[in-house]
Amino acid sequence: FPGAAVCVAADNVSLDGMQVAANLGDGFFVTGKKASLSNTVSLFNGGNGITLSGGSASLSNVVASLNLNKYGIEISSGQNTITAGSKITHNGMGGIHIASGKTANAISQTIIFGNDNGEGGKGIILEEGANGNISSPQPTTALNYDSETGAVTGFIPGAGVIEAFWAESKNIAAGKETQGHYFIPGAVSGGKIEITDQDLKDASNKADLGSKSKIFFTFTVTDANGNTSAFSPAFAYPFPDKDGDGVEDAQDNCLNTKNADQKDTDDDKVGD
Repeated sequence: FPGAAVCVAADNVSLDGMQVAANLGDGFFVTGKKASLSNTVSLFNGGNGITLSGGSASLSNVVASLNLNKYGIEISSGQNTITAGSKITHNGMGGIHIASGKTANAISQTIIFGNDNGEGGKGIILEEGANGNISSPQPTTALNYDSETGAVTGFIPGAGVIEAFWAESKNIAAGKETQGHYFIPGAVSGGKIEITDQDLKDASNKADLGSKSKIFFTFTVTDANGNTSAFSPAFAYPFPDKDGDGVEDAQDNCLNTKNADQKDTDDDKVGD
């Protein structure tokens, strides 16, 4: 493929550990079947970070980022798997793009964010018929905050494996499409959602999450045939807010009176 750094037409080729950057075209262009890409890195390319057109490729711990003109990963074949800590970030057109009619492309435990130069729904893009037109999972009720355990709970139906992710951003809102900044392992089991503060800290690798009013959750589902959905719309963290002013209780300087501006003229740590 013109401009690609690495072109692979043979089957069963290992591209494990390879790193490419700053090419005019794609980083990797794979037409052979059953390619292996583990700890493979593709950055700053003019085309896609990785193009898979052969089928049955296996990707793990892959980094496809900062490919500013196209996608992190372009899939025009079926039966590919992307898993185990892969990171697909800050690509110009989107994270992972799956062409029309291509199915059984499974994506799990993968961090996907900052694509399409923002926080919109360009993390996993499914064209018509891609991955069997699988729908994103949706919680059946609003997420709840359990004051006794500090966990976020809820119920989410789906025929397959449901994964939860969170995004901390000023630019998204409840009901809007988003991307999965951090994977939260074990957050959904048997249709039950249970996400603790510790889960979030472990997933984000941060000591302090800051204001929960900026945290949103999103979900994907992978069915028994290996079809993964796009990310669901964002669901806001149901932080405790006794007075309903949009400021979580832990940071509200006036718990019983609405004061969204948190004005404190005399600086006594109590709202005016």
